[in-house]
Amino acid sequence: MIDWIWISKEICLIIYYDYVNKKVIRFWFYDWERYEYIKYDLFVLKNEFKYEIECFILDWAKQIKKAIEEIYPNSKIQRCLTHIFRQIKSNISNNPKSECWKDLQKMIIFKNFENEKLFVKKFKFWEKKYFDFLKEKSINLNKSWYTHRKLRASRSHIKNSIPFMFHYLKDENIKRSTNDLEWLNWLISVQIQRHRWLRIDRLISFISLWIYERNLR
Repeated sequence: MIDWIWISKEICLIIYYDYVNKKVIRFWFYDWERYEYIKYDLFVLKNEFKYEIECFILDWAKQIKKAIEEIYPNSKIQRCLTHIFRQIKSNISNNPKSECWKDLQKMIIFKNFENEKLFVKKFKFWEKKYFDFLKEKSINLNKSWYTHRKLRASRSHIKNSIPFMFHYLKDENIKRSTNDLEWLNWLISVQIQRHRWLRIDRLISFISLWIYERNLR
């Protein structure tokens, strides 16, 4: 699993977590989750630590996907289904008015994620049913834009995710979410809050030691 947490406005902690052995196998502090950083970390894991990773589970970021495909070209990438659910739900109001939104809300539930063929079938039906609706545009002062931009963004999000959503159904060793790592990130955020008075270099040292000691348990 790969995820990151901001420990300050300038410093990002990137964590690589082995959820089978429940250990952090690498972490580092960067100014952003850049492709070059991820690529270097994965290179170290593969060539120095000799980790043969069969599957990566992550929220999503093009730079991470690109780095994985370059360093671990034969590994699977499983998208975190919890993040997909949250992302789509964040675009939907609590009481959606349009039928398009209502149908999407019914489709984006974890029960539907348990059957790849059925989910893809439902999504394609929804996409076809509301094809014209999603193309609607608003016009003002000779400027135009898509009226239902959040719906279109949600459609693209799902469409791009589908090839990476269902590896967990074919291999019991693959998890469907990064919840284990998110829990660790939450614990780290608690420590950051408790020690927010520390100078940034000392905070980095403290977090590093905290992760190291937790790994020994």
